[in-house]
Amino acid sequence: MSILIYVLLLAGTFYLQIMFRWPGGVPLLACELVLPVFCLLMSWYLHRCVRAECHTPVAMAERGEEIPVELRIQNRSLLPVPYIRIGLECRYGNSDQVQRLKIEAGIDGRSERRIAYRINPSYCGRLDIRIHSFRIYDYLKLFFFRIRVEQPSEVYILPAAYPVNICAGNKIQNFLMDSDEFARDRPGDDPSEIFDIREYRPGDRPEQIHWKLSAREDALYVKEFSQPVGAAVLILLEGTDWPTAPEQWNSMLETAVSFSKALLSISCSHYVAWPDRAGREIVRTLVKDEETFYEMIRRLLAPDVSSFSPNALFEYEDAYPNMNFASILVLNTDLELKTNGEVIAVFSPADLKSQLETLELYL
Repeated sequence: MSILIYVLLLAGTFYLQIMFRWPGGVPLLACELVLPVFCLLMSWYLHRCVRAECHTPVAMAERGEEIPVELRIQNRSLLPVPYIRIGLECRYGNSDQVQRLKIEAGIDGRSERRIAYRINPSYCGRLDIRIHSFRIYDYLKLFFFRIRVEQPSEVYILPAAYPVNICAGNKIQNFLMDSDEFARDRPGDDPSEIFDIREYRPGDRPEQIHWKLSAREDALYVKEFSQPVGAAVLILLEGTDWPTAPEQWNSMLETAVSFSKALLSISCSHYVAWPDRAGREIVRTLVKDEETFYEMIRRLLAPDVSSFSPNALFEYEDAYPNMNFASILVLNTDLELKTNGEVIAVFSPADLKSQLETLELYL
């Protein structure tokens, strides 16, 4: 619009000069012809003096929670910048799900300006927030120069965990774990690995006595065995590419996280696994406490959203042929929950919370 007005003004001045021999037309026409050059040089100078960055103070947020975003603009020149057009881009991982926002601003000379903005994320996953475009305009908005900003901010949008009623039967409670990993912070009853050696205390079993050390030290010492770190339940995710309705993706993640948190609440260690098609491997993570629970969520949200496979169980059996679990729960992007190859529940994104709260799952 500014260019059109300038062209009309130039044409009008030229017309008046030709038709009416307007005395002031020549100087005015000369100024109008020089003005674009001045504006071009001015915008070029300003774009070299302005710097910008995008910053988010949070690293994680739940879906539905607003994320504060701060744009920092610094002008090192003495001249003010009257008009800046900023394009803010929010991209979910490497998917095509993108939200773009346009922001207009100005800044005084030798100053710094901070623009606060809030984003309400729609999907779970890794959200990359960056300045997609940054244009510095001259005073008449005839020309602009772009500023390259290479500082994206990364925020993980966590799925919500809803209450789920999971009842652990004898199969879960009496499940014997067989693992090559052992706990480092607590003893157990696996004689294949020694956790610690200590002095004998009344009540210790005779088979725990370390006879060689006791004979050498002339005192009784016992061996504390290790606790194997394993899992009684496997939660396996499978599905196709990014669903037609991304709400299904959110619901699948929220369902998986809800099951994991419910198992954790009854002290049931479990694996959460999914096939990473990009890396051509099975990704699995052991959930045994709150720290590993959030680590599982972070790893789950890290890959591309199109990395799942529809043959997850087959791929898992191929990667871990000697797997042994009391129960295997398979959840797919159609929100079907399967165990032993049988669909035991189908969820709906529109009413997921109430469905999970009323579900009674016996394992």
